[in-house]
Amino acid sequence: IPYLADKEQNTMNKFGIRKSPTAVILKPVNNAFSIYYIGQIDNNPQVAVDVKEAYLLENLQSLMANKPPVHPNNQPIGCTIR
Repeated sequence: IPYLADKEQNTMNKFGIRKSPTAVILKPVNNAFSIYYIGQIDNNPQVAVDVKEAYLLENLQSLMANKPPVHPNNQPIGCTIR
């Protein structure tokens, strides 16, 4: 899966991302992209074995199946980016 390393923080500022980690899924639309999902990776950033909802994974699967996101955008939990 392609990913972006935003060392200059240009994309972060454009999307209004203020916490790390923040997952962003972009959906191709015509000759551009739209935000399909932005938010948490899952519902338990502290303990991987206790994850009950894998927001990023499930939304990627929905996108690949050409369906709407199964989880709406949500507020990321993490460290503030300075």
